[in-house]
Amino acid sequence: MEKSRDVILAAEGKRILEHHLALGPQKAVSYLPINTIENVLYLTVPIYRSLIADGGHQSLLFADGECCIGSGAIYAYSPDDLGAVLSESRPILASNDWPTSQIEFLKRVAALWVEPGSSILPVIRRAFGET
Repeated sequence: MEKSRDVILAAEGKRILEHHLALGPQKAVSYLPINTIENVLYLTVPIYRSLIADGGHQSLLFADGECCIGSGAIYAYSPDDLGAVLSESRPILASNDWPTSQIEFLKRVAALWVEPGSSILPVIRRAFGET
């Protein structure tokens, strides 16, 4: 029975990893808590970040206390695709005093829980492929 559970967990970890590394026009940003990376995917932070880079993408590491995720998190993003989302959303971002630079935008997203009725939420959802 133990072996079956391990196979199921390994398959689930692979599915999670593939989902979060699949960045592009439909989903420019993804994040995983460090706890998930280490204790579900059984990867180290440097290895996870290298997998992101191998896909041609970039990442930002947020330690506990720098973001809303208790264990800290790694945000993976496709610079070209996130840039397009931010460029197209510039009027909404500006009118809500949100940054239009990719890194500053991701820092703000990581640090704040945005209320459901916020006019900025559609931009965030689009960046995360949740439209």
